[in-house]
Amino acid sequence: MDKLLNHIFRVILVVTAMGPLSSFAANDAAKLLDQSAAKIKSAKSISASYTLQSGGNSIKGTLLLSGDKFTTANNAMTTWYDGKTQWTYAPSTAEVNIIEPTDEELAASNPLAIISGLKNRYTASIIKSAPGYRTILLKAISKANEWPQITVTLKSSTLLPSAISIKGNDGSITNIAIPSIQIRNTPVSDSAFRFDRKKYPTAKIVDLR
Repeated sequence: MDKLLNHIFRVILVVTAMGPLSSFAANDAAKLLDQSAAKIKSAKSISASYTLQSGGNSIKGTLLLSGDKFTTANNAMTTWYDGKTQWTYAPSTAEVNIIEPTDEELAASNPLAIISGLKNRYTASIIKSAPGYRTILLKAISKANEWPQITVTLKSSTLLPSAISIKGNDGSITNIAIPSIQIRNTPVSDSAFRFDRKKYPTAKIVDLR
């Protein structure tokens, strides 16, 4: 389950956190991603709902982003990250794991930690889309890349992502549908990205810092 949720953070945030793709070829695909990223990066916060399918598993949840902070919730777990500390609460065990992720660990849940290298690792092209959508295919330059292929579908009217598909270097396919994504121009309190002990008074704290 953790692996599936990591895909959400790593891939959805690739779109929402990506800076200008100046190192990509100057083509329409790169420009579309630039426009989408600029629109989202200028927002004070972003809320989204998602359905992730991978390996026969399906997860529905919500995601709230603000800069390099995020919180996500579904029926399996809730994760908060405030830019330094990450808390993950699993109701099945009533435990909260706390870590201060290294760059490598953070890259497993937040592509902001690796985004600077992304621009030099992919080429972008526009592929056939359904009416009202634009679909961009990202292909890894190196065969050793963990994600050889990422497909991002943007809604033409908003340039916000509606679907993302990633192919792992092990041949696995993860599909993420984003039926709702909203730019919010009101700031979100930092407390939204931290575990609130008062709401989980009986949870066992497992501090791995």
